Amino acid sequence: MKVRIVAKAENYETYKALLEKAGFTICEDAELVLKENDFIQDSFLGEADGQLELVPIPNIILFESFGRTIIMHTLKKQFRIREKLYELDHILDDRLFIRVNKSMIVAKSGIAKIKPYINGRIMLLMKNRMVLTVSRNYSADFKRFIGF
Repeated sequence: MKVRIVAKAENYETYKALLEKAGFTICEDAELVLKENDFIQDSFLGEADGQLELVPIPNIILFESFGRTIIMHTLKKQFRIREKLYELDHILDDRLFIRVNKSMIVAKSGIAKIKPYINGRIMLLMKNRMVLTVSRNYSADFKRFIGF
């Protein structure tokens, strides 16, 4: 079985050795992810224009899913990343990021304006000028998230 490890650098090799000894294969494209509870990721590796770039979390506006492709948006650029949206839900700090619909996770710091919309939905104008909709299924959580 394939496993991906998300852990502090000082613990990674220990986990890797234990899992490999138990018969697991360690790889980055695994469906099963082992993550330390106190692990806090400070950046993501994104690909744009054929080049890889390390993007600090404070620069991220939102993550958007198009099937198996995940796009990470910053103020001026978009990057393709390898993580899946459900993995991001577990990796990102829930005080800084929130899921707003089935295919998007937004950064609180990336929101420019919030506007009520029809049928209990909410419209967001992001700092990168994208307009998003918080679906009804996620609106109660979003309102708690922003302190409304």
